[in-house]
Amino acid sequence: DAVARPWLCAAAPAASKVSLGSPPAAAPKPATSVRDILGKLDSPRGICAILGDPRAELAIELAKASQLQAYAQLPDEKDVRAARCAADTAGLLNTRVYVEKGSDGRIHLADNLADAVVVRGAARDRVAKKEVLRVLRPGGTAWLGTEILGKPEPRGIDTWSHPYHGPDNNPQSTDRLAR
Repeated sequence: DAVARPWLCAAAPAASKVSLGSPPAAAPKPATSVRDILGKLDSPRGICAILGDPRAELAIELAKASQLQAYAQLPDEKDVRAARCAADTAGLLNTRVYVEKGSDGRIHLADNLADAVVVRGAARDRVAKKEVLRVLRPGGTAWLGTEILGKPEPRGIDTWSHPYHGPDNNPQSTDRLAR
C-alpha cells in the first residue's frame, strides 16, 4: 500500500495540455526496453542504475517486472520531483525505486555495485564509459543508447554464489582479489 503524501507531488510540473485540433504526439519507442534489459541479465535481482529517465518510467517498469532495485539519477531538480512523484504514485518510491539529484558526470554509487546501468537520452553525451564501468559489477551489463557493454571479470576472481563463497558456508575460496 502506498502512503498518501500529497506534499510530494504538489510541486511536480503539471502535464502539458494538447489542443483539440492536434492529436497527441506518439511517444518514441525507447532504444532499450524492459524486455531487452531483463533478457540480458543473469538474474532478475540486483541494482539497476538509470540515467536519462526524467519521469522514472523505465525505473518503475523495471521494478514492477522484476526484483531489481532501480536507482535513477537526474541532474534537474524538476525532473527529480516529477520522478519521485511518479514512483510514489506507483507505490515504489524508496522501496524499489530510488531517485537522487546528481550530474551525469559522476554516478553516485560505489565501485562494482550495479548489476546493470542504463544511459538514455541526453545523458548519453554527458557520461563517460569509464564512469559507467566503474559502478558496474564484473559480469554486469550496461546500455549506452544502442551500445551494449559488458564488464569482464578480472583475473583471479572466484565464483561466490553465496555470502560465504558456496552452499557449504565455507569462506575459503581460490579468489585472489577478496584477500
